[in-house]
Amino acid sequence: MAYLGNTPTTQAFTPAIDYFSGNGSTTSFTLSRPVASVAQVKVTVNNVPQNPSTAFTVSGNTLTFTGTPSSGTNNIYVQYTSPITQVIAPSQGTVGTIQLADNAITTAKIADNSVTTVKIAAGAVIQADLATNVGATGPAFDATADGTQVVGSGTYTKILFPSETFDTNNNFASSRFTPTVAGYYQINTCWSISTTSETVVAIYKNGAIFRYLFDLTMTTLYTQSSSLLMYLNGSTDYIEVYAYQSSGSNKSPTSGSYFSGSFVRAA
Repeated sequence: MAYLGNTPTTQAFTPAIDYFSGNGSTTSFTLSRPVASVAQVKVTVNNVPQNPSTAFTVSGNTLTFTGTPSSGTNNIYVQYTSPITQVIAPSQGTVGTIQLADNAITTAKIADNSVTTVKIAAGAVIQADLATNVGATGPAFDATADGTQVVGSGTYTKILFPSETFDTNNNFASSRFTPTVAGYYQINTCWSISTTSETVVAIYKNGAIFRYLFDLTMTTLYTQSSSLLMYLNGSTDYIEVYAYQSSGSNKSPTSGSYFSGSFVRAA
């Protein structure tokens, strides 16, 4: 006979009865065949039928009483009234999100390398969703000086970088970098000045010297560049570039001076 849809399934049912002996303390008993619902069994204790809505529950091969059956030899018996319904696999492409229970898909159910970027919506994964120590899309910035700043002699002066090349997370403002993601950052700076005196470049963290990058006596126009790896807490920590020169007169860093940084890995 012709039919539409899945192939019809054929099931056979052989009646059976399980007997158990109560001991006054045990409430769970193992059935000889799996059961999907309390409607598929009749349970009797001391020849008294048990109410399936209140007296017991079933799960697979386990029968559990809500109370404790009394002691007796074979005083508990379970009569099977119907077979467990066979599960029919859904056709390919027929299961949608509405059929899936919340939190039903776990890591153990996902095959290795089965999730690709094609399967992930743009912007769906943010930094907070990533495993510990994954760098991914943390903040990055780059800014340059414009050659107009005046740096006095004999004192540390904050270097200004008013021209932003990029600032991916809007964490760079007023020549200060204040990242909002905690982790380790690669910081780079370059300063160029024309002098024959001593010059020093330093990274300031939270308003104080964190690391001296250079301390040189210059002989002509010179470019000093350096980098370091440092931790920033993603909330209150900020960094700036300061410079010192001892020429005895005002100097200006060239427009080639820059300040940049990028997120390397999480805390």
